[in-house]
Amino acid sequence: MQDFSRSVESDRIREDFLHAIQGAGAFRNFKDTLQRHRIESAWFAFRAEALRQIALNWGEENHIVWE
Repeated sequence: MQDFSRSVESDRIREDFLHAIQGAGAFRNFKDTLQRHRIESAWFAFRAEALRQIALNWGEENHIVWE
């Protein structure tokens, strides 16, 4: 969530996200902020790419070739 928040181009929206993920209820606040700014699809794309990169790195470290 923090990496995504920092990647948001709009200064105002980025600050909203960085504030939302602090303290208790961070995940709920993050989800609410996604909905408020209508950028859920950007989050899901960011998350999917991050997970893909984790899998690729793991495969490389374990000598697994992806097809």
